[in-house]
Amino acid sequence: LKPDEKDLTEYVVARDGLAIVVHRLNPLGDISLDRVRDVFAGRIRTWDGLGDGSGRITVVTREEGSGTRGAFQELVMGKARIARKAIVEDSNGTVRAIVAQDPRSIGYISLGLVDATVKSLALDGVEASDPNILAGRYPLVRPFLFVTNGPPGPDARAFLDFILSDEGQELVESGGLLRAR
Repeated sequence: LKPDEKDLTEYVVARDGLAIVVHRLNPLGDISLDRVRDVFAGRIRTWDGLGDGSGRITVVTREEGSGTRGAFQELVMGKARIARKAIVEDSNGTVRAIVAQDPRSIGYISLGLVDATVKSLALDGVEASDPNILAGRYPLVRPFLFVTNGPPGPDARAFLDFILSDEGQELVESGGLLRAR
């Protein structure tokens, strides 16, 4: 929660890894967080600037207000702004589809949406994987929250208890997310 929202009560119900993805045939396999920031800020504009390939990099990002973009901004960009020339899309699925079709592109999506059409890059030598997230090694992880204004009422409490139960957490995992704990 943002500082001005700290009067609310948060419940972490799941976690999600953010994967940096490129076209499946891209030779790049690993990138540093600093280089990711430089690419998305527009300071590195060509693949030879990353040491692999040539040609301009097509940066694909999520729209303002997206939770995925908010997490990316916080975890990767900090105070740096995403380049104006970036392609802005309204879903993780669309980002994945563009990256899958454009060999010069780079984007970020929820780890649960990575499939054979794209390749996720290791960050500073650490693969984007559930085991690395659970071990605390992979740096791009965001919580999924339920929020109440004051103590939850009986129905909200019952729902929170369910989603945090083994059965609820199995549903979380079937949706491509990681358990809350």
